[in-house]
Amino acid sequence: MTTINNNLNIYMKVKLLSILIISILANSFFFNPAQASNNESITKAELIQLVVDTLNPSDINNYSDCGIAGTDGIPQETAVCYAFAQEWIDDSLLPFQPNFIIIRASATIIFVHIFAPDYPIIGNNKPTGYSDVPTDTWYTDYIKAAVALKITDIKPGKGAKFYPGEPLTKGRAQYWIKNIKKYLIK
Repeated sequence: MTTINNNLNIYMKVKLLSILIISILANSFFFNPAQASNNESITKAELIQLVVDTLNPSDINNYSDCGIAGTDGIPQETAVCYAFAQEWIDDSLLPFQPNFIIIRASATIIFVHIFAPDYPIIGNNKPTGYSDVPTDTWYTDYIKAAVALKITDIKPGKGAKFYPGEPLTKGRAQYWIKNIKKYLIK
């Protein structure tokens, strides 16, 4: 009886070990953690930090403790204070709420303010080229500007959607920043 129990224990250990090995191999071949994180939504403060890290301003350390509600003590406090001082965030994005997920429409406004602050935002009722972006919202003209500046990767056209109310993902934010860097280099 002891031999049977020992053999059974060995069998169970081998089976558990083989399941563990298969699981590890499957995850390494079929799961890319970087890709998973790129599909995660990004908060307002994380987006600002990502942009500030990309731009790497030399005077960033001069900005902290700016009194913006919700920023006190968060890791991105200096970056958010810098963004407010640079007027990247306008009244349409207040209250700022740094730990809230940022939607694509709000992110578009921030990107236009950052990378093309002098770009003329003309209020007109011309269609945007996206079936889900009305001609008269608080973000419509910024989406038009982002298209003109080639910030966004979503081409307008028949049936095209921008998904302005959807959360911005980390991957899409990085892609838009890459597009903006091309614009700045021109």
